[in-house]
Amino acid sequence: MICPTYAKTALTRELFDDTDFDTSFTDSIPLKRWGEIEDVANLAVFLASDESSYIHGDLIKIDGGETLCRYSV
Repeated sequence: MICPTYAKTALTRELFDDTDFDTSFTDSIPLKRWGEIEDVANLAVFLASDESSYIHGDLIKIDGGETLCRYSV
């Protein structure tokens, strides 16, 4: 299952147009940028390909390192 963080879409436009939220959010992401639709699509294409044939039943976070950074010990 693909588990993305916020990505720039029509549904999140209000959030990334809000300068304070945008700054706070991007500062919390190690890659310092919003996810793009292409990021999620590229993962979906990879998972549908033979290159991912040994991956089964996993939750794959696509979040620019947010989870790793925010919840690491």
